[in-house]
Amino acid sequence: MHTLEHQSLLEKLQQYIPSCNEQSLAKEQILSFVNTHPNCFERSLAVGHVTASAWLLSRDLTQVLLMHHAKLDRWLQPGGHCDGNPDVLAVAIKEAQEESGIKEIVPVMDDIFDIDIHVIPPIKQEKEHLHYDIRFLLRVASDEKIVKNSESKALKWFGKNPLELPTNELSVVRMHQKWTMLKG
Repeated sequence: MHTLEHQSLLEKLQQYIPSCNEQSLAKEQILSFVNTHPNCFERSLAVGHVTASAWLLSRDLTQVLLMHHAKLDRWLQPGGHCDGNPDVLAVAIKEAQEESGIKEIVPVMDDIFDIDIHVIPPIKQEKEHLHYDIRFLLRVASDEKIVKNSESKALKWFGKNPLELPTNELSVVRMHQKWTMLKG
């Protein structure tokens, strides 16, 4: 039995239009995972869990915020565990707020911007597992400055020039391409 929010994620996933074959496969796998695991939002689900991320744009929509993740030692978008909260958009906003220090963050759209399934290597007591990541396009709604926290080595804004990206992570490059192709 799925909660309303569970159902909401399944509907958002059904409506999501993949941008490539990898995205189509990820969509099928995430739908199957969510349908199969009622506790898919719980970090305690050892095989993997649903996470939420933000492609966080500046107030004027000309830059994106990336963080140099402390544990993974890679440049990534803000995001994290749902910890039981099935409202993935709310989780993406909360994670973006916590990891950027910016409180006024709003969705550019409520639809899913991107999806990804990636392996998290074993860290401390956690075994290797999968993150079924649901990503949303968000923007800063104030003039607040970013504030780095312990989860990142650095936070930095990047423009639309793909050569500026500090990473060649496929999912980050894909989101950057999607963003630069948006109208408006």
